[in-house]
Amino acid sequence: MAVFGANERRHHTRMVVEGARAAGFPMDAVHLINPRYDTVLGLPCHPDADGLDLRDGVAVIVSAADSVVAALVAGAAAGCRAAVVLAEGFAGRGEHGEVLERQLRETARRLDVALLGPNTLGLTAPGFGFSAWTGDGIRQPLRVGPVTLAFQSSGMLNVVLSVVAHWRLGTRLALSVGNEGGVELVEALEFACQDEGTRVVGVYCEAIHDPRRTARALAALAAAGKPVVMLSSGRSDRSRRNALAHAGRLASGGRSWEALCRKVGVILVGDLDEFLETLFVAEYGGGYRDGGVGLVTVSGGDVGLLSDLGAEVGLDLPVPDEKLRGAIAEELGAPDTIGNPLDCGGFTRETILRSTELLCGDAAIGVVAFRCMQPPAPTEAATDLYTRLVEIVRGHGKLPILLSRTIEPLDASWFELAARLEVPLLMSYRPALLAMRNLLAWSAARRRIEAEPPELDALPTAVAAPPEGRLLDPAAAWPVVAGLGLRHVAGEVCAGPDEAVVAAQRMGYPVAVKAVASGLAHKSRAGGVVLDARTGAAVRDACRDITRSMTAAGLSLQGFEVQRMLPAGPQLVLGMSVDAVCGPVVLAGRGGVDVEYGAPPMLLVPPIGPDEAREATLRLVRAGLLAGVPEADEPGYRDALTELLTRFCRRVLDVPAGVTQVDINPLILDGGTATAVDAVVVRTP
Repeated sequence: MAVFGANERRHHTRMVVEGARAAGFPMDAVHLINPRYDTVLGLPCHPDADGLDLRDGVAVIVSAADSVVAALVAGAAAGCRAAVVLAEGFAGRGEHGEVLERQLRETARRLDVALLGPNTLGLTAPGFGFSAWTGDGIRQPLRVGPVTLAFQSSGMLNVVLSVVAHWRLGTRLALSVGNEGGVELVEALEFACQDEGTRVVGVYCEAIHDPRRTARALAALAAAGKPVVMLSSGRSDRSRRNALAHAGRLASGGRSWEALCRKVGVILVGDLDEFLETLFVAEYGGGYRDGGVGLVTVSGGDVGLLSDLGAEVGLDLPVPDEKLRGAIAEELGAPDTIGNPLDCGGFTRETILRSTELLCGDAAIGVVAFRCMQPPAPTEAATDLYTRLVEIVRGHGKLPILLSRTIEPLDASWFELAARLEVPLLMSYRPALLAMRNLLAWSAARRRIEAEPPELDALPTAVAAPPEGRLLDPAAAWPVVAGLGLRHVAGEVCAGPDEAVVAAQRMGYPVAVKAVASGLAHKSRAGGVVLDARTGAAVRDACRDITRSMTAAGLSLQGFEVQRMLPAGPQLVLGMSVDAVCGPVVLAGRGGVDVEYGAPPMLLVPPIGPDEAREATLRLVRAGLLAGVPEADEPGYRDALTELLTRFCRRVLDVPAGVTQVDINPLILDGGTATAVDAVVVRTP
């Protein structure tokens, strides 16, 4: 390792040298380079790289941005095949920075040097005995383990590493790609998939460049049984602007990105607490397959709190059957026990152990988490109790987890104990329960991906927003809907009220009357829809009211669309739009007025297979889509909906060129049939 620009008065040099030493990297292989010094930090300092044998070495460049390219050239000439560029002042820092970064990228490619950075704090690789990390978050040597961390934010990784070091998460590799002048995030993901020593991957993602390649890497990790825990920013406009300002790239966060991550089995988390807790669970639970969670505590108050939090986060807490609950009640002498969470407060150690053994006999439970006595540092008694509990849980083939009810000032020896027992110690109930829920969801996603590998060829290879388009009139919109395999309700476009009455009489009452106006997407909201007109007079009144509404809205009314009314049935909103990151995405949810007042519609990344379609159907049913459907008819509706989603998600990949949006609302479901009532179609010029 050659450190260009070494200076002991600068923080970066000291951190690189100390980090390499702590990682076990041989100090005689560290070469410091700066013509102004003979020694730095007690090590010899060379004026330049001439005469140094740096074959297959790494150039760590800690000098200022303007001198980076020259240092890269010198390092490559001495044999360095890789470089870590820590300097800021590149893309996102004005025109001069853009020019510098372009020169740096081109030079690295020309010299065939693998480049990490610029604008990074580097990497640390305990699993490989190497470190070139300059952040101050690592206060003690990292524990070697199976977790690889790949971040696009150095500052965020520095914070995570400070917790990882104290909590003793087993780390194999941690790197920040910075501005991605060379090594990109997707390459780190591909390496983690190929690396036998990596079993879990933690990712902080702000933006991606090649959605298809990234999705394939994430899907491959899932197929290999390696959980990916991801915290992704860019969900808000402010976050997206910040990504562009500090790193010069467009953020990829948003609901479409979340849908793609769900498709390829990524565990998406909401904040750093959930991120860290989920990583700790995944380190030991990546091979977990099935079963809910059993909770054991020594506080009655905890039982109520855990029950509430479990329900809020959607965690499966199986209730023991009557026989097992009776056995637990007899052991505790508490006839009213619910069994899970298990309240062992006030009982002897042996009672806690026997009750836990009974709970572990429940075949519906795959994870058992417990919080017992927790002094500031583990006493002999606490160590013995937790050791025996872990042995019991593991002896039943289940995953043991230690809990703390809140972020308590626990001594580091607690985490050393957990590491020796090879169990996660989670520090706060809510993120802990979220982490366990995430593990259960990961297991289900892994089974789906194994049975039905996701098709990803339709994803774009670059991020690009489509151009703006214009609304098509009904005559042009309905053929697009028909091309998606959907039939639409019979209707006619009429120039005025007289034609509308004739059309209504021809198709039979009752009818709906709708405005036809250029640029009008949401007809109901603008007063452009009148339903259930049953006479000619009612049709004329509808035309008059619609005309008034369009005039008030400043819209040019071009006519009226008269449609036959359909029988009442479940209403679905179904559509597609072209997303900057994912390309075509499908939207599905409760239709009609529920689009605005009900649960938000979900997004799907097409195409989808039958298993993914069944999952989507279940989510729609849980959202109340089939409310009011007779119970005996519900299975038929579910099957038809699954088939509809599967077919629609494949057809949207073949929409006519230039179509960027299709919104069908409502789509009326009637047993095995679905009929579109209204549609908005946008097409580029």
